[in-house]
Amino acid sequence: MVVEVTYPPGGVAPLHRHPVVGAIYIVEGVAESAYGSEQPRQYRAGETLQDRADLPHTLFRNCDTDHQLRFLTIFVLEPGRSYTLEA
Repeated sequence: MVVEVTYPPGGVAPLHRHPVVGAIYIVEGVAESAYGSEQPRQYRAGETLQDRADLPHTLFRNCDTDHQLRFLTIFVLEPGRSYTLEA
């Protein structure tokens, strides 16, 4: 599955986890992401990052307070299962 996601300026995801590994391709903007106790890292348009399975996604946010963040999330999951779960 390929899903296009848009975060508003300064948008932040709540603490969550993913049931399977996925790939994120940043189309537009700057994202900041961290899992577990790792230090946050920034990703810019044209870069990719990997979502980790069953590890708390402690930070995912749009770093820009003036422009949207747009990215593609790519994953394989059985129909009816959610890719984003409460942590």
